[in-house]
Amino acid sequence: MTRSNREPGISCPGCGCFIPTTITELLVTQTLICYSCGLELKMDRKASSKALGLLQKVNHAQQMVDEKSKFHR
Repeated sequence: MTRSNREPGISCPGCGCFIPTTITELLVTQTLICYSCGLELKMDRKASSKALGLLQKVNHAQQMVDEKSKFHR
């Protein structure tokens, strides 16, 4: 993550440009595309199943925090 500490994403291994992404996008997509050089990063979901499971937990926890932090009158 080189662009910003606030914007999630990864650096393209091909050209080094920033590829913005989110946890949700990583959970639902199989391919990320670098819009600078066109490199397609394909995820092996079977080999990444443990990491994806952890991302699901993080995503759920983030949703719970977001929900609880909304002010209700």
